[in-house]
Amino acid sequence: MFSNRIAGRRGLDGLYAHGTAGEFHALGEDEYDRVNALLAERCEPHRLPFQIGAGHMSAQTCLARVGRARALRPGAIQVTLPDWLPLSRGEVVRFLARVAAAADPVPLVRHAAGLAVFVPGHDLATGRRHGAAGSYSNIAARAQLPWR
Repeated sequence: MFSNRIAGRRGLDGLYAHGTAGEFHALGEDEYDRVNALLAERCEPHRLPFQIGAGHMSAQTCLARVGRARALRPGAIQVTLPDWLPLSRGEVVRFLARVAAAADPVPLVRHAAGLAVFVPGHDLATGRRHGAAGSYSNIAARAQLPWR
C-alpha cells in the first residue's frame, strides 16, 4: 500500500527518514535499521530517491549508523555534529572526514541551520508564505509502525 501511494504522487522528489524532528534521538538502533530497510525496500522499485539521517549525539553511534546506512545506497546521508560539547574547527573537520570516509561513495549532507527552512508537511501551505523552502514528514515518528 505504501509503495502504490508513493509511486502515484506527482511532484514528490524523494523521501527522507531520521531528520531533525527528534526521532533520531528517540529510536533504538534496531528501530533505526528497520525504518531504513523499509524506506530502501519501498523506494528502490519506483526509483524514488531517498535520504537517511544518521545524526546522533554520540559520534561513535553516528559513525556506526553511517556505515549501516551506506549499505542501503541512499542518495545522501545527513549527519549532525555531536551536540553535547562545543567542538573546535579542527575537531569538526576530523569528525566530518571520518564520517565522509565511512559513507563513501554516498554523499554527505550536514544539517546546518540557516541554509533552508523546512516545515512539517501539515504547515507547508502557510509556511511557504514565510519563506519555507519545502516540507518534511514527521509521520514516522508518530505512527504505529507495521512491525509492532
